[in-house]
Amino acid sequence: MAGTIKHFNTTTLGYLLLQHELIEHCLLHFQALLIFRLGTLSIRKRQTKQLSDLKLRLWEFRHTSKRELRHQFLSASL
Repeated sequence: MAGTIKHFNTTTLGYLLLQHELIEHCLLHFQALLIFRLGTLSIRKRQTKQLSDLKLRLWEFRHTSKRELRHQFLSASL
């Protein structure tokens, strides 16, 4: 009977260690996924800001008179 209990305890301990390793492995994958997702969101946010900046510049360009554009060009080339 004592051998059976010892065997049961060893098996239980092995099972718990395996479970712990599995949980740790899953947590590492989940952490990596979160880091990747946050990076993706950060890139998307940056791209959205760049797109907004481009839209603003395009709007400014469309609403700038030819005279102002000529003046800006001449000022920049001097």
